[in-house]
Amino acid sequence: MQVEDRTPNDLVQSERGPPLPRALAGDPPWDDGRASESERAVPSVAGGHAPKQTSTGTPQSVPTTQEELLENLVFALATRPRPSIAQAVAYHARFPSLHSTASFNLLIRYAIRQATFGTVRHLLAQMVRDRILGDEETRALRVRCMVRMGLWTRAWREEQEQAEVQESGLPARIWYEFWDSVKQGAISDVERVRGRVATARIRRLQAAPARRRRVPQHVVQAFVRSLVAQGRRDAASTVASEYIRSLPPTLDARLRDGGLALIHLLLAPGSRRPKLSAHFAALKTLFTFLDMHRGLRPTAQTLDFLLRGLLRSRHGGARADRLVSTFRKRWGDGIADDPGVRRRWAALWFRQGDGERARAISQAQNKADRRRRRRARNEGTTAGHDIGKARWMGRLERHRAPRIDRERWAWRQLRIRMARAKKRAREAAGHAPG
Repeated sequence: MQVEDRTPNDLVQSERGPPLPRALAGDPPWDDGRASESERAVPSVAGGHAPKQTSTGTPQSVPTTQEELLENLVFALATRPRPSIAQAVAYHARFPSLHSTASFNLLIRYAIRQATFGTVRHLLAQMVRDRILGDEETRALRVRCMVRMGLWTRAWREEQEQAEVQESGLPARIWYEFWDSVKQGAISDVERVRGRVATARIRRLQAAPARRRRVPQHVVQAFVRSLVAQGRRDAASTVASEYIRSLPPTLDARLRDGGLALIHLLLAPGSRRPKLSAHFAALKTLFTFLDMHRGLRPTAQTLDFLLRGLLRSRHGGARADRLVSTFRKRWGDGIADDPGVRRRWAALWFRQGDGERARAISQAQNKADRRRRRRARNEGTTAGHDIGKARWMGRLERHRAPRIDRERWAWRQLRIRMARAKKRAREAAGHAPG
């Protein structure tokens, strides 16, 4: 049986509520296939009330086809200010004859992104009432919902049981959801299971036909991220090194960025207050991986990760100077031309007690900001509100929402601290005996 033949009813059972009705009398007999199993429930989408109906903030145009309804939803959700999930569901509900699997999947993704898991169950139940069959993406979104609710073990068991019923392996799209965007605390009781099944899965992917010789990049990244979150950095390093060694001699931008993203996962400090030894360990890790493939080269983000390891150093500013100088000599001045790098660099000098050096770096950032604004004016670009369909759809796949103007806010906080310290120094100097 194919997953496209499954109904949302198979995805939405809840032990906190009665089973939902079957969408069609002719649906595949999934219950018959599970006759020998105990009646089981899926707690990932707990029972909840439907969102309140409201029409503000939604598109004004009236769609006449399923494609137009989907496009209107995408446009509304990708344009600031964005409607709430309740508003989007209410707009969707106004056109029941135009509902489709794609439109429901879009709303379910948005609901998961907003952590409104009761809305997820409502949408899946609505699919049953509308007699709309789910597809593989619907099934994957259900797993994502369970994982983010901390129900990793239950989701894994049920998907394995379903794979046995279908007499097929777990699809890569479904398997990936178990390793990407895992909710913190959801993996504490399944570390051994995760490690064993993930290792076996990657080996099977490596043994696949020639058209899929290499393990998909996002799968490796999700697995390495999971191992790092568990504190198993040695295992994560082994997986990352095997993947990087399997890359072709010449890398395109996608493979290069993906390989570097794996290295960055290993460079991130294991705590909020890393010891200086973690900084030197990260340096060693970086150059070890760079030596594995000549097509890889660090970026400003790499330098930013390394500067984080100097936060507890008494001479963090001086060490940061040497680190930035080394990177500039080897990879060019542009590698330090980044607001995040300059901010951490200035913060390290400020913590070391050299406010003048920190202010000099801050002034360099001010000049860079003015050049950027001037270039934007010359090019006639403006900061529009529509971020685009592709970019917004990509954001729905992220575990955390990007912080708008985060760097600008962090710079403002650092400059306030530096100004206050300078004021205190002047006041102390004014009260000093002559």
